[in-house]
Amino acid sequence: MASIACVDQPQSPADAETSSETGDGDPATGDGDPSGDGDGDGDPSGDGDGDPSGDGDGDGDGDGDPSGDGDGDPSGDGDGDPDQPIDVLFIGNSYTAYNDLAELVAELGAGAGVELSAEAMTVGGAWVEDHLMNPEILDALGQPYDAVVLQGQSVQPVIATFEFQAAVVEFSELWAMGGGGRLVLYQTWPRAEGHEVLDQLGIDQLEMYEALASAYQGAADMSGAELGRVGDAWMSALALDDPPIELYADDGSHPTLAGSFLAACVLFGQLADTPCGASEFTPPGLPESDADQLRAVADITNNFINPSP
Repeated sequence: MASIACVDQPQSPADAETSSETGDGDPATGDGDPSGDGDGDGDPSGDGDGDPSGDGDGDGDGDGDPSGDGDGDPSGDGDGDPDQPIDVLFIGNSYTAYNDLAELVAELGAGAGVELSAEAMTVGGAWVEDHLMNPEILDALGQPYDAVVLQGQSVQPVIATFEFQAAVVEFSELWAMGGGGRLVLYQTWPRAEGHEVLDQLGIDQLEMYEALASAYQGAADMSGAELGRVGDAWMSALALDDPPIELYADDGSHPTLAGSFLAACVLFGQLADTPCGASEFTPPGLPESDADQLRAVADITNNFINPSP
């Protein structure tokens, strides 16, 4: 189960295998193998690796697992072993606090047999810069979390793109100094059609989405962070005909339970390298048919499902 620690209540924002030994094992020949070649490999090839690949790692693939991808797990995504517990800290504002996103992610893990614990530190309306000045959050970045999920303020990436990206880079550097782990950026969504913020910005919903997506991708590229493509999944879900599941709360900004569940599915898939469809968890109050549809959208977004026939 997740344990949730909120800094503040939400408010509406303006938005083993080791490599082969070089020692010999035999003072006479210098290698401990039948070749008598003094190479220290312990196999008949005389190539110095102890396996048929000749790469010096002892298993034939260069990584310690059967995939040969250098990450130690079968997914090839560099995130480690999905069977190991995953401790996650969510840092954001009301978009993270609404509907207890961290708890939803942890419950999805439990429903998929993934041991995942999650805590959330949220400050209503906070920008990334605000988190960088928060002593409690700075202290948390020194703790041994496996991953931090960072959510930016809902409008800042559009109106102050450079400042947002620079703050993400600074955040990533502080996280790395504390020992670090994975940093996942929680890409948010645009306002609902007709929202006053769109009028104030002089853009429509699609343009706001594109600006957010570009800013988050740039921040990920600059900081080395991963991208949790919640906003992409959100737009895909809005395009569904059935009619679309209501993702926006009445204010046209914050998520409904369905919107938070979609975000949770995307972030769970990213964090655990496991399809959301593998989880049996559906939050109380969300129709199972809606949950199934949102799981599928998230899994398509995360490339677990190929939508092409």
